[in-house]
Parts: sequence; structure tokens; C-alpha cells
Amino acid sequence: MGNRMANVVIYVMAKQNVEAKKDEVLLGEAASIYCENSAIRARASKLRIHKFREGQESRVVISMMKIIEMLTALEPGVTVESIGEKAIILEKIPEKKYNGHLVPWKIALVAAVSFFGTAFTIMAFHNDVGISDVFVRMYEIVTGEKYPEKITYNGSLYDTREYLASALESEMGASYSYEALKAQAIALYTFAKYNNYNLSEEAHAYGKTPSELCYRVVDDVMNTGYYIAYGNDVAVTPFHAMSAGVTTSYYNVWGKGIGTTVPYLAGGRKSYGDYLDSNYKSVYTITSDDMKAIAKEKLDVELTGDPANWLTIVTHDKAVREDIGYVSSMSVGGKIVTGYDFRIKVLEGKIRSHCFTIVYTPQS
Repeated sequence: MGNRMANVVIYVMAKQNVEAKKDEVLLGEAASIYCENSAIRARASKLRIHKFREGQESRVVISMMKIIEMLTALEPGVTVESIGEKAIILEKIPEKKYNGHLVPWKIALVAAVSFFGTAFTIMAFHNDVGISDVFVRMYEIVTGEKYPEKITYNGSLYDTREYLASALESEMGASYSYEALKAQAIALYTFAKYNNYNLSEEAHAYGKTPSELCYRVVDDVMNTGYYIAYGNDVAVTPFHAMSAGVTTSYYNVWGKGIGTTVPYLAGGRKSYGDYLDSNYKSVYTITSDDMKAIAKEKLDVELTGDPANWLTIVTHDKAVREDIGYVSSMSVGGKIVTGYDFRIKVLEGKIRSHCFTIVYTPQS
């Protein structure tokens, strides 16, 4: 019997870390065991190597030397060959860790992170243009929306990135903070999206060569896919440099009914800091002869009689005070026009706002 045992070898490949669900830990749970003698292999697998007790540490280290000693005591005369770790770390895990209701969600989360992480790695590896294009492509895949390659501005097609960067530079420029520029870029893109990527020169400033900072901001916005929505619809996002101290409604500016139904364009938002701007108040002077010629050209109105009566404000919203506000309607030689149309179509934007008063000074 002794001679036969001397020829028996038990090979033990121990695991480095073992999570135990039960108090008693068997060698077969902590290591892989091989022996030509199946009976010895079965007994070795059922050898208890540790028992966790209440109040003791939940993590222990079992040396392979101790396991070899236990095996030789179980089967005298056998040879034990350790071909794995030199020690086994046993940790008692509460049963609820495996049975919690969050386990399926955790598995799903890990699977999703692995899937998208792998996809991103592959896309980035094969992309020769830049990481920006990878994010844009991911945005298209997830949302089903695609950034247009071109945007129409004043009848001409422009690359979307170049268009946004140039508009951002023209409206604000690199002297502003990164987050302020980012907010403006999002408003620019949203405004373009709302208008089906077809805008006129009245929409905003454009044409300056973009700075590196403006390019970075636009890339950031395009990478994230940000735009402004109201409910399920793309928001309309007109913007301005300053107000007369309080904003007016969309309807009062452009004469379109949307301003009466969308709360965020209803006006009445105060901005006291605008009072401190050096451009808060400005004066534009025009001679009566020039005004007469412009009225004829733009409105087909013949201005006659006393020039003091040619221009009359009919209604305004009293935004600044009782006698000053954003002009809703005015008379030009008896023809009623909106304050916005007078500013843009008649005076071609030479005054900065349609919050104005009119003063006539007779020529000497």
C-alpha cells in the first residue's frame, strides 16, 4: 500500500482570489486538482481548508504549504505538486451580493460599457480625420440625427464647422470666456436648425476669420450634439448683444405670432447690467432731405409738410418707462410700420435697437 501511494502525485493549481458563499471552503472550490487515482482526487477536492466563523475576519490568506501539509496528512505517502499560486486569498461574500435585484442591471451596464467602449476604440483607430468626426458619428448613431455638411447663409453654401466658427467670431470673438462662447455657439446652431439650415444676412453677423478658440468651441458643441429644445421641438433662439434694460417679446420684434405662445420669448426679462454698457445709449442723426428720399425709396411714401410730423410713434411696450419702450408701431408720413421694420428695412440697421425716441431739430 505504501509503495503504491509513493507513486501517486496530486497536482494542485491554486486560484489567487476566491469568493466564498458558504462558511466552509473546500479545496476543490479554491483550486484545480488532478490525480490519476480518482478516489484520492475526490477526497482531496472535499478537503476543508478553512471555515469562516462569526466575528472573525471575512478575508484570510491560506498558504500552499499549509494545504500540502493537509493533503499529506489526508493521504500519507502521496506527492503533492503545486503548479499555481503560492497562496490563496479567501473572502467571505454575503449571499445578498449575488441575489440582489440590481445584479441584472449591473451586468447590463457592464455589457453596454464594454460594447460602446470597444466600438469607440475601433472607430477611433480607423479614423484618419480626427476624434471630432468620431463623436459626430456616434451622435448620429445614437440620436438618428445628422449634422448637415453645409449650411446656406445669404444664398451661399458654407461648411457647417466653418459657418458656425465664423458666425461665433463675428458675434462675440475670442475675448469672451469659453463657456460664454459655447452658449453662443449652441444658440447659433439651434437657430440654424430651427430655420432648416437656411439663413439670411439679417439673422446674425458673419464673415470674420475664426480664431483657434472659436474652432475649439464649435468642435466641442458638434461633438456633444447640443442644441436647445422646448418640449419636443427645436427652440427658436434669437440673440442680441444687449437690451434696453429689459427684453421684449418675439412678436414685438419680428411681428410673428410665435412670441405670444412661447413663454421663453414673452419678454419682460430684466438685465440691469446693460445700463452700464458704453453702447447702451446712442444717437443717430439724419437730415430731413435724406429721410424724405429714404421714405420714398423704401416705403413709396411722399413726405410733405412740416418734418416735425413725418415720424410719429404710435405704440410701444413701455419697457424702459412710461414714455419709452420697444416700438410696436409707428407712422411714416401716414403709413404704419413696425419699429423693427423701420430700423431694418427703412434705416438698414443704422440704429442698434427698435427701442427709440424721435426728436426733430429744425435746421438753422
